[in-house]
Parts: sequence; C-alpha cells; structure tokens
Amino acid sequence: MLIASLSGAYAADDAPVGSISEVEGKAVIVSAGQSIGAADGGPVHLNDELKTGAEGHLKVTFRDDTVLTLGEDARVVIDRYVFDPDQGVGDVLLTTTQGAFRFATGRLKELSEKNVTVSTPVAEIGMRGTEFWGGPVDGEYSVLLLSGEINVKNQGGTVTLNKPGFATVIRSRLQAPLRPSVWSVDRIQSALTRTVTRQGLKQLERELRNFDIPGLRDGKDRLPDVLKQKDKLPDVLKPKDRLPDALKQKQRKPKIGPGGLEKHLRQPRLRLPW
Repeated sequence: MLIASLSGAYAADDAPVGSISEVEGKAVIVSAGQSIGAADGGPVHLNDELKTGAEGHLKVTFRDDTVLTLGEDARVVIDRYVFDPDQGVGDVLLTTTQGAFRFATGRLKELSEKNVTVSTPVAEIGMRGTEFWGGPVDGEYSVLLLSGEINVKNQGGTVTLNKPGFATVIRSRLQAPLRPSVWSVDRIQSALTRTVTRQGLKQLERELRNFDIPGLRDGKDRLPDVLKQKDKLPDVLKPKDRLPDALKQKQRKPKIGPGGLEKHLRQPRLRLPW
C-alpha cells in the first residue's frame, strides 16, 4: 500500500487533483467503478485507482507539481490530496498494493504545515521534501532515498533514511526495516529503469551518466549534488560497486554515445524492463 499525505482544505471530489503527464503501454484509470484507458493530459481525481499492466508505465503530475511514476503491474489509489498554499497546509494520501514507483514532492515541500506519508504493503513512509523509490527487489520490498529524508515504519520498528543512495529492506510488517545501506550504482540503475518511460530516458541518462556512489557527501541531499561525478571513486568501494564502463567518462566525453540510454540498456548485460 502506498500513502502520501498533505493537510488543509480538501479539494472537491469532482475536481481533478492532477493529470497524466506520460503513459506507455497498458495503463488504466479506474474512476467511480469504470475503467478508462490512460491518456496524456487526462485528469485524475480523488479515489481514482491508477493501474499499469505488463510493460506499462504511468506518470502523474499533481497540482503542486508532485510527481508519481509507476512501473509495470503497479496499483495506486489516490485516497486524499490537499494543496492549499494560501493557508500553507497540505495533505495527500495514496495507497498501493503492488509494483514499483518513484515519488518526488513538488511545491508541497514549501508549505509550513504538511504531512506526507507513504504506506507500502510492509511499512509506512513519512516524508518531507523528498524524492524516493520503492518496490520489490529480488523478492523483498525495498525503499531507496534519492533526496530529502524519510522515516520507514511498521509494527517492528522505524528506520530513518537521510543520505541519498541509502536504502532499507522491509521483509514483513512485523519485522523492523533493515539497517540502511548504500546501494551500488548498478543496483540504483536497475531500480530506476523500472520506473521510467521512454520519454524520460534522456533525463535518466543524464542522471546515470554522471552518477557517483551517493550518500558519501556530508549534508548534500539534493539530487543534482548526488549525481555529480568524481574523477576517481573512493578506494573503499569494492570492484562490483564501481561505475559501469558505459557510465564512466573518457577525455570528458561520456561513453553513452548517440542513441542514448535506450540503446545502451539493450546491451546484454543490462535488461530494459520494457
């Protein structure tokens, strides 16, 4: 289950809370019991269920520019959404039962009173101005922080992620989330490519081309800072954690050449989720 909250004056049930900004493959919106094919620019409302099928991807932009991106075979319900900049308050509640997603707060993070929570099948995630990824990895539910800070909580305990590139694994609602650990670039790449549409490949390509092992900089939790590349990786990194050759720079020119990330990901060592 995925939940995100923003408190304040509630929008009318018939008023759109956002719109579909990108759609690929099979994706539908279930509204008032009726299933409608998702289309670019289409509105989304409270209580709508967002669904993707095999090889389907869906990106929704809310009124405050918060962005939710779903990977294939994902389910999310918009239970509550409030964005009241005049009062400085907001409240959003989303619920998901399956699939991977990427969530980035928009102008909501500027409000003085805000409550953002995400509930997955195994834990609730409380956040502030945050960007993170969540979904199953190798049969276990994982949450990866990209910027900001989140609290991952269930009946077993609570873990705080406050360094970009760190993640936790949650095995059940009764078992506390595991101690945060930094993910390798390969692992981050594998996760993020599951929640990107073809239209978003160029942006992801720019991120990955300059991607360094994140979380090793003191106090820098903004995504642009995390994605800066160093000439040399820290000696403490193990060989398997080093940047893939395709993502290294040679004489200031990236090895991802014409054709972009889409061509790069079709190489045998990487599997594009489409």
